[in-house]
Amino acid sequence: QIWHIDRFKTCLSFIPILSFLVQVREMKTLSPFSLIADVANLTGLSAVLLQDFKSYVYHHESVAAVDFSNMVFVVGVSMYAFEGVALILPLESSCK
Repeated sequence: QIWHIDRFKTCLSFIPILSFLVQVREMKTLSPFSLIADVANLTGLSAVLLQDFKSYVYHHESVAAVDFSNMVFVVGVSMYAFEGVALILPLESSCK
């Protein structure tokens, strides 16, 4: 619970808004929501970076070797993250 608000009630409160947004046929009408999402992303990123720089402690140790054992995981996460980028153009063309 965040601020003593039940998560289930919070998720239910977004259903009417999301059901309205799903009915939109043109991507141009969603641009204000995209702008709001961009501002929220920048705000969150700046808050994380600010906290990181406040608590940064410089280490004088150098890295001796690189461990590539988790490289498959990194590639998998990267492919999952960029998968949505390829879906935008077909989605936009199918709405017309």
